[in-house]
Amino acid sequence: MVQMLIKTVALETAYFGIRINGVAAGVTRTAARTKQEDIGMALSDVENRRFLFEARQDVPLQNQLNHPAEVANSLLFLASSDSSFTTGEILVIDGGQSLTTNKYDDYVRLL
Repeated sequence: MVQMLIKTVALETAYFGIRINGVAAGVTRTAARTKQEDIGMALSDVENRRFLFEARQDVPLQNQLNHPAEVANSLLFLASSDSSFTTGEILVIDGGQSLTTNKYDDYVRLL
């Protein structure tokens, strides 16, 4: 649904020189995700470590999770003049994770 919103708004605003793009980041190693602060996702430490291990195994390119800087660099690219002819696109930053079939059913059930 968000993808169609990005594409529709990009189409509607392109005439005015406004570019609309999005970033779809995979599992990213953040303080909330790694429970470095007390703002985690209601998973126990063991459950969280297991999820992170399984998610990392499912990234074909690097066998690791996104780092926030990788996502930020992608956002900077889309905001720069280097992408001045790009609109209506969703840049997937997940190391190929979205190409796999792992659905993380146990994780979704815990939420």
